[in-house]
Amino acid sequence: MVANGVTPAGQQPIGPIILHVLSDPEPAWEAVNIAWYDTEHLAVKARLPGYLADRFFRRVGQASESGKFMAFYDLEGEWPLEMPRHASDTDRQMYAHLTWLRTIYAQISPPA
Repeated sequence: MVANGVTPAGQQPIGPIILHVLSDPEPAWEAVNIAWYDTEHLAVKARLPGYLADRFFRRVGQASESGKFMAFYDLEGEWPLEMPRHASDTDRQMYAHLTWLRTIYAQISPPA
């Protein structure tokens, strides 16, 4: 990722570890959540050591009651997840208005 958090399409690095986050903002906070992700959260993650790339998705259809949004973060390893996290005031405000589930996956095929 570059400093503003935007990676040109087709040029995203792939890491051996994926941080997968499903989130559900309160309905009144959905537009705020998207704006926060695009303007603040993504730029912060882009500056953190070990974070290579990320993508943010909105669920299509109603196959599930949870996980309206999904984010993938490609990481160099597990070590970035062990670093202290510092939440901004905006982060804390957003976290108060959404539920989320964070899962970490390690690549098994092809071998990393």
